[in-house]
Amino acid sequence: MPDEGIKAYLEELNRIEKEYLSLFIGKTVYEQVNKSYEYTPVSEKKTDQQVLFRLSEKEGVFDALSSKGEPFVLEVKCSNLTHNLDNIQYKEPLNVIENTFYYRQPDLSWLKLMIEDSVMFEGKYSVFQYGTVVSSKISGS
Repeated sequence: MPDEGIKAYLEELNRIEKEYLSLFIGKTVYEQVNKSYEYTPVSEKKTDQQVLFRLSEKEGVFDALSSKGEPFVLEVKCSNLTHNLDNIQYKEPLNVIENTFYYRQPDLSWLKLMIEDSVMFEGKYSVFQYGTVVSSKISGS
C-alpha cells in the first residue's frame, strides 16, 4: 500500500511542475478541424486551377477570397481520352430520339492539391464533366 501513496504523490508533483513550467514556457493547444469543399469542373476548360481555401498556421482556415494565409490550390487536368467517342456515335442535333439511352462517359483527369510549390496530394480520377455524352439505342419493346 505505501507504493500507491508514493506513486500518487509523484504524479501530483509532476502535474504541479508542468503547471508551473507552462507559466514560463507557455502552452501549445492543438485543435482538429474538419471541413468539406465542393468543386465542379467546367467542361470547356481542359486545365483548371482554383484556390479552394487559405490556411494560416496561427489563425486557421480562411475563405479562398481572403488575403490571409497560404492558398490551397486544386489543379485539374483533363486527359481528353473520350474526345474520339464523338466520331463513333449517332448524333441527332438537340432532339431526343425515342428508345435511346443517353449518358456521359467520364474522362480521366489528374487532380493535384498544392500549397505554394508543395504537392499535398496527386491522383487520377474519372471526371464526368469532362467526358463526352454518348447514346445507345435501346432494342426490344
